Amino acid sequence: MRWYDVEPDVCIAISMIELASERLQIDSAKYIIQRGKELDPDLNFIKNEAGSNSSEQNQYQRWYDKNETLSTAFRYLKCMTKANQIQISKEVLLKLREKAPA
Repeated sequence: MRWYDVEPDVCIAISMIELASERLQIDSAKYIIQRGKELDPDLNFIKNEAGSNSSEQNQYQRWYDKNETLSTAFRYLKCMTKANQIQISKEVLLKLREKAPA
């Protein structure tokens, strides 16, 4: 099971980002990074991941690893508290729905 399959909102948000245009993918990734920094200005969720080299081992193995901004955003999202993951995922879903063609 993938880390984002645990929470339905997070899973749906990531799936929607994957299906979005490249521009919307990057916009969503930048939003995740921005909101992550706002919710945890000290980036404690990233500090908790320090020492883990899983990102090096998985480099370019996942669809989002081919873009540094997406990879960083999903690393941020993965390391956040569940509550922040869900909150940001719901916000991203709203943004994607607003930008979806009618």
